[in-house]
Parts: sequence; structure tokens; C-alpha cells
Amino acid sequence: MSKEFRVVAVVQAKPGHEEDVARILRAATAPSRAEPGCLFYTPHADLDVTGRFTFIERWVSQAALDEHVQTPHFKAMVEALGPHIDGELELVSRLDPLL
Repeated sequence: MSKEFRVVAVVQAKPGHEEDVARILRAATAPSRAEPGCLFYTPHADLDVTGRFTFIERWVSQAALDEHVQTPHFKAMVEALGPHIDGELELVSRLDPLL
């Protein structure tokens, strides 16, 4: 049996590209949530750092997350973000729930 898997990921928009990044993230949200292994998938806009967006995600397993990053909508999101972000989509934490 697979163990639930949680992720925190961050992306930083280039100055002036915040709305573009928000639009791209919104477009990827519904198809990500529709994946069979997705338990929770929500991008957030940081209240303290302009242009920083943080994903909070819960997947049924590491395998479900691995499948997610191979989906057409994830790959399209990463490609679309390219010219609008500083750096890359950063995986900040992979979390093992204690409870």
C-alpha cells in the first residue's frame, strides 16, 4: 500500500510578470486536481513577497507525484512559465505526514 505524499513547491515571477504566472498556474490547477492520485493541489500567492507563488500539494503516493510531472498539463505549465519566472519551479519540501 502506498503512503500519502506531500509537497511544497515555489516559483518566483519576474517583476511585471506576476499576472502571467498567476494565469498559467490557474490553468494547470483543474487538470492537476482531476488526476486520480491528487488529494490536494492549490497554488498560493505569497502575501509577503511580490511574485512568489507557493504550491501546497498532497498525493496518494510518490508514484502519483511522479505521474503528475509527466502529464501534458504539467509539462505545458512548466514550458509556459519559462519566460515569466526567475529560476525554475523549486521543490522546497517533500513531507512525510507524522499523523
